[in-house]
Amino acid sequence: MCGLLENTGSGSRFGYQNYITWVPGKVSKMGEVGPTFIVKNTDLGTLGGTSSQAFSINNAGDVAGFSDISPTESHAFLWTRKTGMIDLGNLGGQSGIALGINDKDQVVGVSFTSSGQLHAFLWSNGQMNDLVTLGGTVSRAFAINNQGQIIGTSQTASGSCHAFLYQNGTMTDFGSNDGAETDAYGINEKGQIVGIKGVASNPEFLPIVWTTTPLN
Repeated sequence: MCGLLENTGSGSRFGYQNYITWVPGKVSKMGEVGPTFIVKNTDLGTLGGTSSQAFSINNAGDVAGFSDISPTESHAFLWTRKTGMIDLGNLGGQSGIALGINDKDQVVGVSFTSSGQLHAFLWSNGQMNDLVTLGGTVSRAFAINNQGQIIGTSQTASGSCHAFLYQNGTMTDFGSNDGAETDAYGINEKGQIVGIKGVASNPEFLPIVWTTTPLN
């Protein structure tokens, strides 16, 4: 569950291709129920490469994702209507990808480090910070709420993958009591976290909700 990247042989990069586009001005109908609406296409561009992809959007319409900058390197980006696409850089390695954004334009995701490990990051006020791991070599952050609470998944020292909550500079292990692996994918403003939990001796996973204590 901790893995996210593929190795192309000529360098490590994220295994995604091209961003999704919509037909501008097309009237679309949501099945037999619900309203019709106009779909407007906004091309966010790239950071100089041939492809980009958006993963998250906040209430102001600001977007987080990643863009190729070369055939073997991609960077996380923040896009706003005022600034366009901003290169957020990486943690010292070749590639990074932004997966979540809150209404304060704080961005979270995952990046290669200079040592080749994959670490979750928080980008805030122009600075990308390494959130490190729960003892393993891989972590990734999926979402951040407006209180700055970050959730994701990290490899532990034993090699298992556990969901985490990162707040106030501390990464808390949300692993299960029975040793099953867990992943966290989303968090709301009440600090409620959704994800999945492995079933012991079974390849299947079950949905799970964690409830945390709000910061204020």
